[in-house]
Amino acid sequence: MPKRKRPHPTAPSPEQRTTNRTTKHNPPTPTRLEVLQATLAGQPIPMTTAQRAALPVMITKAKALMIKAALGAAYVDYQETDNPIHLLNGFVTAQRAKIPMPDWILHPMAAAIERVLAGRGTLTLDQALGFTVSQGKRTRWTEQAQHEYDARLKYLIDVQLKQGLPLISDQAGADSAVDAVAQILRRDPDEHTRIPNNLPAPTVAGVNDDTLRQAYTRRLKKHSSRLSK
Repeated sequence: MPKRKRPHPTAPSPEQRTTNRTTKHNPPTPTRLEVLQATLAGQPIPMTTAQRAALPVMITKAKALMIKAALGAAYVDYQETDNPIHLLNGFVTAQRAKIPMPDWILHPMAAAIERVLAGRGTLTLDQALGFTVSQGKRTRWTEQAQHEYDARLKYLIDVQLKQGLPLISDQAGADSAVDAVAQILRRDPDEHTRIPNNLPAPTVAGVNDDTLRQAYTRRLKKHSSRLSK
């Protein structure tokens, strides 16, 4: 009786060869989320007929969610700061999306326009909206930049707090959230490039526990004042 040839230990079985051929010629079908992300990014991606048919609805829903998130963020920032920049951001977002103007945007804008008309040339629109400030070189734009920088620092500190670190520590050498963020900023100076607009970035040497704690407290006060309204 002739001996049967044993397959080479590294040779694929017939079933594996069939699977490999199928996978090679039929790559895995992307999920709906992957199709949506690639489409919004302008990247070509293979999709099924059903996914292609559902794509317009998926894009419409995704854009609606993004608009809702943008308006929500502008509303929160406006409530925390009373800065008209957020009011105008919300106005432009709603106008471009061709959706009804939210009341929190419409009412202050209408009130400002009424004051301009009643002033008969004595009041400009930027004054009526609250763009004019009188404290030195401070402007609504530098206030906005400071607000965003404080928000970034608060986010970094909150990440450390969620890991169980205390905000500050009186013990020498003990870990704290503020100290951990200070080390991150010293180790990664690129974090400072995230500061928007024209706010001067602090130097690495200027990053210390006091400056970080002050920024965190500023942001908490704004958040608390919004919740109390």
